[in-house]
Amino acid sequence: MNISDVIWNEIVRLRRLFGKDELAYLALTRKVEEPLRDRLAWGIHQKLRGKYFVARDYKHEGHGEEIDIGILKKTPAKPAVSLIQMGACSIITQVGRYPDKLIDDFHIMKNFSNTRPELYFIMIANLPLKSIPRKYDGYIRFSHAAKIRKCFQKYEVPNKMIEVAGGKWEEYLRKFKLQFRRVRIDAGKLYEIPVELVVWMVGPMRQNWKPDDRV
Repeated sequence: MNISDVIWNEIVRLRRLFGKDELAYLALTRKVEEPLRDRLAWGIHQKLRGKYFVARDYKHEGHGEEIDIGILKKTPAKPAVSLIQMGACSIITQVGRYPDKLIDDFHIMKNFSNTRPELYFIMIANLPLKSIPRKYDGYIRFSHAAKIRKCFQKYEVPNKMIEVAGGKWEEYLRKFKLQFRRVRIDAGKLYEIPVELVVWMVGPMRQNWKPDDRV
């Protein structure tokens, strides 16, 4: 069983695990990685439960850090076979700021287990398809709304945001020869604002990956 394909397939079908417009609401009212993590873990659990345990906020004795999702063999020692960390940003134009998050999470996962599990990093970026009217400030998280308005003033169209910001992020991933896949997910609408999520799955990452100085 290819665990990488299982994780990716569950990312692609995330929209079907939420109610109509629920993802748009979650994305614009708070950072969305926690509810996405929970549903993603549930989807992976359903696919792998015959052979693996799937743990949320995975932590083992003697280690202070937690991992968003751990996939563990069903043996007494429960060795980890895959570890997943997640990050999210309120607007896609911020995604270029996240190499440090990727690097930090890589080191956390690498040092978490001596069983050399596969390591994955999932990045989620909000992509509203129109700007946020000020009348929704307070209903939509204010910091989200302000950043989104600023981005539309600069880029005007969402596809330009993907081209510029997403391109910078993917350039970084390619520079370090990291495998990745990307998908755009229709999140529905909040009020009259259509929203998409752009999701990258990075990995499996090599245990001996050595990133250069922070960018």
